[in-house]
Amino acid sequence: MHQPTNASGGNSGKACIELIVENAIIQSMRYFNKLPGFIKTPSGIEWILLRKLPLIFAACAAAPVTAILLLYFGNQTLDPEQLKTIYLCLGILFSIFFFVGAAAIGCIVVMIMKGPAYVADPYELPKENKKLEQYPNR
Repeated sequence: MHQPTNASGGNSGKACIELIVENAIIQSMRYFNKLPGFIKTPSGIEWILLRKLPLIFAACAAAPVTAILLLYFGNQTLDPEQLKTIYLCLGILFSIFFFVGAAAIGCIVVMIMKGPAYVADPYELPKENKKLEQYPNR
């Protein structure tokens, strides 16, 4: 196998890493056998939603971020009521982040489920023993 070299005659670090990653991918893909005859499901709304999630997050986060920035930069000292407002806006901001993150995870799960089906190596079940299925004292 030809090893890439740099100008000084040594192996190129980036090329070696690429070769290692490529070999690891080839080795790991042997464990995934595609199910024969599987028909891939066409993509649906999950891609549309996943592409719009950054815009949805920015639009929903604009109001709490604006309120926080106005309170911080508009006042020298913050009274307890203003601090309470800032903390509520931070709570809303984190809630928006978690809702958008959950939607993104849902989109990714749907994309994985619609992808090609893989089968594992077959596992032979042990011989069935009817005695094990009977209740005691019968």
